[in-house]
Amino acid sequence: MSSREITIQSPDAAEPIEVHRGGIIDRIEEVWHAVARRAFEIFEAGGKQDGNDLDNWLTAERELLSTADTELSEKDNEITIKAQVPGFSQKDLKVLVEPQKVLIKGHVHEQKDNKTADTVYSEQSDRQICQSVDLPATVNLDNVNATLTGGVLTIVLTKAAAGQTPPGESAAKAAGD
Repeated sequence: MSSREITIQSPDAAEPIEVHRGGIIDRIEEVWHAVARRAFEIFEAGGKQDGNDLDNWLTAERELLSTADTELSEKDNEITIKAQVPGFSQKDLKVLVEPQKVLIKGHVHEQKDNKTADTVYSEQSDRQICQSVDLPATVNLDNVNATLTGGVLTIVLTKAAAGQTPPGESAAKAAGD
């Protein structure tokens, strides 16, 4: 399966978002392992009681992940995805595009210290999003544009021409035959 990372442009910042290469499955496995580790920690903290597996898993997911509110629209030759990602900057987001799927991942760590003469106060928070969007049509991986403006990530994908094989697909089919 062929995939492509895209650089997200932002009129609000001088640097593009750092985007890492790799398959969507690899990224989803990373998230799954993080949730599994946290669910096991919850299991241990709860006295290792059996029968709460689903509750532990769902609690871990709620603690670690949230989804981005997304809107998908389709025109003749393009597909547009708008994802609400308030509080995330370009450096916090990663986007991976495959011919029929888009994965949006984000992670932000915030730490606030408030020190006075008598008191030291520190607040930390981690927020993550992981959103997979199935596309209604195959897209051209060489013609993808993403922008981040005012907390909204907009991804514009050009549909592949009818009968066009996405890059890497013909090699994958030949290897599977």
